[in-house]
Amino acid sequence: MKKTLSFLFVFLLFSSITFSQMPGISVGGNLALPIGDWSDAADIGFGGTASYEHKFSPNLLGTVTAGYLMWGGKQDFVGGSFDYSAIPILAGVKYFFTPGSGFYAAGQAGFHLFTVDVEIDIFGFQTSSSASETEFSFAAGAGYEIPVGPKGAVDINAMFNVISDLNYLGVRVAYKFALN
Repeated sequence: MKKTLSFLFVFLLFSSITFSQMPGISVGGNLALPIGDWSDAADIGFGGTASYEHKFSPNLLGTVTAGYLMWGGKQDFVGGSFDYSAIPILAGVKYFFTPGSGFYAAGQAGFHLFTVDVEIDIFGFQTSSSASETEFSFAAGAGYEIPVGPKGAVDINAMFNVISDLNYLGVRVAYKFALN
């Protein structure tokens, strides 16, 4: 068992030299953990995102990301409920610490289109309302790409997203398809 795990580790380490930092498209699932005051009102969020990556240098890739995230409301007030959703649209960079390494730091900036839906039932009368706003956002974090075959990789990262009062820690696991 130890030999098999050692072989697998060495294989993944050396195969990262052939795949890491290739331009590509990734599609993944996201968890969004609310932070600060917003964590009092919203549950853990989830959703999906897609990213395009373009290689600028051996260590630097440009990224464009868009997706859809949703959070349920934690506290149901008397006779009502609320839900949050967001469409993040971000551009940024991934910087690999050494060429051929799977470890990287990342930063993004852009905006989130937030929507809150409220449903209220007062004495049998139901009403619903929705409000939307666009918030500037930026994110910083780190990740690791694990090669899977000659033209694929699993990209795992965590990003701290700063968005006015709606900050969250995003965790993403995605499959990346190489474009060359």
